[in-house]
Amino acid sequence: MVGAESIARNLLLGQADCEALGPRMAVGYVPDSFGQSAQLPMFLKQFAIDSAVVWRGWSEYDTPVTEFRWRSLDGSEVTAAVLPQGYGCAKWLPTEPQQAWPRLSAILEKQASFSGSSQLLLPNGNDQSPFEYGVPAMLERLNTQQDQYHFVRSDFSRYFAALAQTPLATFEGELLSPKYMRVHRGIFSTRMDIKQANAYLENVVSRQLEPLLSVVWRLGLPYPQKVVENIWREAMKSHAHDSIGGCNADRVNAMVKARVLSGQEKANQLFELNMQMLAQGIAAQQKGKKIIIFNALPSARDGLTALTLYLPGSAFRIVDEHGVPCRWQIVRETSQDMSVIVQELSNSPEPVFYRKCEILLETVALPASGYLTLYLQEDEPAGFDEPDVAEAVLENAWLRLTLEGKRSYWWTSAAASVGRI
Repeated sequence: MVGAESIARNLLLGQADCEALGPRMAVGYVPDSFGQSAQLPMFLKQFAIDSAVVWRGWSEYDTPVTEFRWRSLDGSEVTAAVLPQGYGCAKWLPTEPQQAWPRLSAILEKQASFSGSSQLLLPNGNDQSPFEYGVPAMLERLNTQQDQYHFVRSDFSRYFAALAQTPLATFEGELLSPKYMRVHRGIFSTRMDIKQANAYLENVVSRQLEPLLSVVWRLGLPYPQKVVENIWREAMKSHAHDSIGGCNADRVNAMVKARVLSGQEKANQLFELNMQMLAQGIAAQQKGKKIIIFNALPSARDGLTALTLYLPGSAFRIVDEHGVPCRWQIVRETSQDMSVIVQELSNSPEPVFYRKCEILLETVALPASGYLTLYLQEDEPAGFDEPDVAEAVLENAWLRLTLEGKRSYWWTSAAASVGRI
């Protein structure tokens, strides 16, 4: 339920943390994901991970045995092993062999019934459980008391090395079967506010903030790598399966959402700061306040740009770098108390009111992956003629709409009103 970029960053930052502490175990351990994505092998292989341990979502209707080569759509493959009874099936074992053997033999018999290999995974442990110190010695004693199984105190890396001797079939696709374990499909519709907030954060950081930071870095500004990394890390605290799934108490969900909203605020502020620094570096070619319109698309285009202007007077115009007036239309106009916007005016005993004009500005020939600089000149006439609204007609075979008289203004400094039908 998180974006692909979040999964990649999680692996990237997790790998960096592991390397700072020592060698990493290159195994994709994802047993408690609520179903398995068909593209998981691709993500793992891109980080030099060749094996995966899974649980939820598997059944023999997908692949008949619990060990297989898992291939994603791009051709990436990993060796996968399923824990058919979960990652805690051998938890809380007795430390006396005679007491442990009946339970262990039942677990292993069921595990072996699904397996296509003589190597069986026996996970000892569970969520929020302490290490069971007496289990290794108990298993060593069992090795001397029976010959059906040989217990090896091991780890996933050594298990997959042993499994490499077994020929494995290849499986392609996702794993979503609920036959042996719940996959909680209902979480896709829970706490949509958290999911939408997280999707917004992912898009802002990966598709807006980071590309902008790369551009301004090439222009000589510092790249705030640590700040961006911290935004990702805080977001990932809300990406665990219960967190982003919303299957928590309301109090926990409130904390999950708070982290995401905090990340949004940090990302937006960093974006605005760098946009301001970028704009300050653009030299003015005309008098007036700069209006810089950016085109993020890789092709030139024309269009309408929505702007909000705060104006002390009734007249203004907007010109291009050659001084040619641009056309615009006022969509909405109100009065604005500037003391709530400009901090220096907040303590003034006299109220200061400006016109707040929401306009649509005609922008022509926006350069590809570039910008256009215009200039707001106050107390100047608009500089373009008002169109003849008497000729403004919309007509089809059933209906004719006509804008009459001077009650409708389309490219003028006056407030726009709705035309009469």
